[in-house]
Amino acid sequence: MVVSIWKQQPDLEPSQIRNQLKRKGFKISVNTVRAIMEEHGYVQPKVRRKDHTGEYEAVRPLQLYHLDFVHFFVHRQKQCMLLMLDDFSRFIPG
Repeated sequence: MVVSIWKQQPDLEPSQIRNQLKRKGFKISVNTVRAIMEEHGYVQPKVRRKDHTGEYEAVRPLQLYHLDFVHFFVHRQKQCMLLMLDDFSRFIPG
């Protein structure tokens, strides 16, 4: 059944085929479906990851926020404040 579903819809992945079989009342694991598909020529697509430089910048107001947690003392009592800062304008909206 795994191979027949895969041949009918070749763009499905193992988890999607498992879900289709589950709807029909069959219980099978994703790893078993993947193993059956690999025996019949399935090759997992390789994901190309982009290197993240760690740099980001908002190009318009209210697009990117930063959160800052501040501790301070008022009359010997510790107070905490969470600030939301707009990256573009440096305005504190919350």
